[in-house]
Amino acid sequence: MTQDELFEKVCDHKKRGLPLVCYSFPGELEVTCILQDNTEHYCCTDYTESGFVFAPFNPDEKNFYIPTDHAQMLHARIPAKGINESKTGQLLEREKSDETAKKEHIRLVKEGLSAIEKGVVQKVVLSRQEKLSVKSVDPVTTYKKLLGLYPDSFTYLWMHPKTGTWMGATPESLFQLNGQVFSTMSLAGTRSVEEVNDGEWTDKEMAEQQYVTDFIKDQLEPLTEDLFISERRTHRAGNLLHLKNEISGSLKDDQYPIKDLVKALHPTPAVCGLPRKEALEFILKNEVYNREFYTGFAGEMNILHQGRQRTRLFVNLRCLRLFKDEVLLFVGGGITNKSRPEDEWNETVAKSQTVKRSLI
Repeated sequence: MTQDELFEKVCDHKKRGLPLVCYSFPGELEVTCILQDNTEHYCCTDYTESGFVFAPFNPDEKNFYIPTDHAQMLHARIPAKGINESKTGQLLEREKSDETAKKEHIRLVKEGLSAIEKGVVQKVVLSRQEKLSVKSVDPVTTYKKLLGLYPDSFTYLWMHPKTGTWMGATPESLFQLNGQVFSTMSLAGTRSVEEVNDGEWTDKEMAEQQYVTDFIKDQLEPLTEDLFISERRTHRAGNLLHLKNEISGSLKDDQYPIKDLVKALHPTPAVCGLPRKEALEFILKNEVYNREFYTGFAGEMNILHQGRQRTRLFVNLRCLRLFKDEVLLFVGGGITNKSRPEDEWNETVAKSQTVKRSLI
């Protein structure tokens, strides 16, 4: 099937108001679409199901998934040069001025720093939403542009009558599982490509990323054997740079299914904080909006690949929610005792450009 034929089917399915998801994995020249044949809300209970899962940040809230046995699965190749969609929608204006949003976020960061000083948390990830007025934005056209802009990220378009329309481009894997072999990553710290060369990261950024690495190591050691952690390196995602360790190993035996890996890793310190319970409580109490699916996770679950069941889940960063005439962007950053409120604001501004580029 050609990409034009695939997206034509997607547009027809969208007109019928039925759930669908389109997605592409990092560095792979293929887009996959799963088209659900009804409007039911299917929820993963034990993660033995097969399909595409879309899960919220708050582990206590229900996830969504599109099951393969109630859907059509389509594939198409993407040209090596990407999909050329030069015109999507028109960005009109922000709901709040930058100064108002800046003051609100700096206030939140200061509250986080106060909690760190009091010993409530060691690190907390604080975020904000940015509401944009848009004109003539089409989800499928915008997603095709996102595919071309970020070929090295996991990109997706999710549409469901009970969740609305979501879209994103994320560099961060929650984990991948192929048989009993798994891999994940520790990703944290953010700079624009103009700001840093290898070796020029600050102590704050390196400490923040080390928190994530140590947490993942501690969570996975009881479940796995032969745990391997690579050396830390700089990883590029679009116009941003991050610090990254690759982590891999094998599950000890079949008693640790996907559900246990999800429980062990989500939410990671990269999107929540440490200690996890206290950081989660602080976020739910102090952020002035509901993250919903931002910093949740999404991806394939138990899909047959070369004779084995494969699962590939990604943290839902750099995402947006589309409405008829407005878009919600979600951005955040990790707060430690070395954080400076002004710098944290600037980091969210840089991150917002990643997805915003698909709208102009």
